[in-house]
Amino acid sequence: MLRNYSLLFSLLIVNFSILLGRFSGFIREITIAELFGVSYNSDLAILLLTLPDILINLLVGGALSAAIMPLLAKESYKVSKVIICQLFFFFFFAFVAVSIILCLFNDEVIGLIAPGYKNEGDAISSLFLSSYFTIPFCVLTGVSTAYLQFNNKFIIPSLGTLIFNSTIILFLFFSDYYSVIGTLSIIYGLYLAVTFRYLSQLLVLDIWSGFKSIFKRWYIDSDFIRKYIQAMASGSIIFLLPVICRSVASNFSVGSVSLINYSMRLTEFIIVFSVSCISIVFFPKLTKSFRHSKTLFKDIAQFLLLLVLLISSTLSVCLYLNASEFVNVIFGSSLEKSDLDEVAELTSIGLLAVSFQSASLMVMSIFNAASKNKYPLIANLTGIIVLVITLYFYTPVDLIELMMSLLGVYILIFLIYMYLAISKLDFSFGFIFSLLLKCVSSVLIVILMNYIFNFSGISNYILQTFIPFIIIATVFLLLNKKKIKGMFSEKI
Repeated sequence: MLRNYSLLFSLLIVNFSILLGRFSGFIREITIAELFGVSYNSDLAILLLTLPDILINLLVGGALSAAIMPLLAKESYKVSKVIICQLFFFFFFAFVAVSIILCLFNDEVIGLIAPGYKNEGDAISSLFLSSYFTIPFCVLTGVSTAYLQFNNKFIIPSLGTLIFNSTIILFLFFSDYYSVIGTLSIIYGLYLAVTFRYLSQLLVLDIWSGFKSIFKRWYIDSDFIRKYIQAMASGSIIFLLPVICRSVASNFSVGSVSLINYSMRLTEFIIVFSVSCISIVFFPKLTKSFRHSKTLFKDIAQFLLLLVLLISSTLSVCLYLNASEFVNVIFGSSLEKSDLDEVAELTSIGLLAVSFQSASLMVMSIFNAASKNKYPLIANLTGIIVLVITLYFYTPVDLIELMMSLLGVYILIFLIYMYLAISKLDFSFGFIFSLLLKCVSSVLIVILMNYIFNFSGISNYILQTFIPFIIIATVFLLLNKKKIKGMFSEKI
């Protein structure tokens, strides 16, 4: 019973912390919108702030947790400290080398991430160069996050985004107050944010005794590197999808990168709430259960997939039905009416893709927990190839067509993952059918309830959005109470 409450408490804490982080992300975007609007400078500010995260997701993604946790699960607590110290040493020097390589190929990086700004001169080039050396510290933060989460220490890692965004917001505020606001000040804020986030985790790490034995036996073997590369490739490929869309958007009119970024930030909120929080709390248990009992692993995996789909589908439909109000609540005071309308339209398309994204990411986590990293690679690589071919032969003329192309690819990836779940994870077709039926039923109930709770005003709009979700979530938990207790009370 205590284990159940511990998991529930951890889930609530992580949800609350990550939601604070996402809320701070909204405040960061609003701050940028207030300072720069939809302009050349706003595009540049967004690119500079997201560049390290883009590169980290491409080069690391969820690969660290996917590769590190199975390695830690095989060893004792004492040895795990040595492993983490070795990983600090290995990844720091590896990604310093990566940063140097990125500096050498700076023009090519700009051409890939923001081709519309490739010919903007030395000022843009120097700003991008300045941001690359934040990468090693971001990677070290990822290593410490994986270790802390493996040991059920969720609070500080889950506050990482809040610490990062709060630092950026405060730095932008003081830069504006002292009239020194500009793109260079964003670079200074970026380094401060990365440093504070990393230091916050160093303060709670208890691994320093591991440095005494760091070179006695090397645990980072070829099997770990192979799994890391597979997980990195699959994770980075699926992350490339929105990056490609931002890249294509930079070729449109000035401000297009800002518009598509604002809409993507809004939809990412649901993905974080439905997938990231659940994966953070349950991935260590999923990894351990695979070694302990394949039956227990399958039960937990199916339950988590159902939970993720229900959360993402109900929340996305609630927000889709009120997309204009949703966008207005976040950006109403910062953007022009025409820009708000376009962000709302883009967000509506993005919300249609959320359930497919969330389910795909959850199945990818399940495969990673089972150390079957090659199957997510197949699914995600297929999606990226289809998107590239689609954009090559059918060039979108505006952001709406671009988002529709992305939606189609997310649906394709979802279908591939469902096939792989049946063929490689032994999920039955009946389970997948039941899963989809429950989600469709919940969506229909949400639509009905949305019209029943047809309020007006911002505060009532928030109630109208979340009341259906809360009711469905409560009913789901009550109906599955015994199953949840049985799965998560078993000691591993």
